[in-house]
Amino acid sequence: MQCSTISLIGPGYIGLPAAIVGSLTRTASDMAVALDRLFVEGEIHITSVRAAELCKLAENSFRDVNIAYVNELSMICDKLDIDVQELIRLANYHPRVNILQPGCGVGGHCIPVAPWFIVDSAPEEARRIRTAREVNDSKPLWVVERIKQTIDEYLKEHPEKCIEDVLVGIVGGLGYKSGTYYLHNSPI
Repeated sequence: MQCSTISLIGPGYIGLPAAIVGSLTRTASDMAVALDRLFVEGEIHITSVRAAELCKLAENSFRDVNIAYVNELSMICDKLDIDVQELIRLANYHPRVNILQPGCGVGGHCIPVAPWFIVDSAPEEARRIRTAREVNDSKPLWVVERIKQTIDEYLKEHPEKCIEDVLVGIVGGLGYKSGTYYLHNSPI
């Protein structure tokens, strides 16, 4: 049997709301649909193997581009001394805008890897996808540099203090997705 099933689900969910079956033959897709019916509550969409695989890569790349947008926006706000949380809150009042929350990068086993398959397959056409990966890959180092800068500023303002007097606490989770304990490729 030559086919693949792309589940439209994330970690922590029970039951599949939908699935995409990519198949080379009608027999293979019929068998995959019969198997998927045991787990899928919603529609099962049948397409070619190549379209199904690119669909999964596109889903992950879409999320990566949106995360890169807000991560880049947080760096711009930092440079311009604007509160990124306030900016996002205000921008999200627009009915067609839903800006995500910035983070320290992107984790998981799909989003940090999947976009590179598209970039490799069509490098000239995938410029935005490449740039998004570069932004998200650079964000953890940016966060570390920002922490160092903040420590340096504190020590300049308090000459009686030395580096040993500085305690840095990072408040946040290690998981790449809220509500899960999955740590794969977590940027922290």
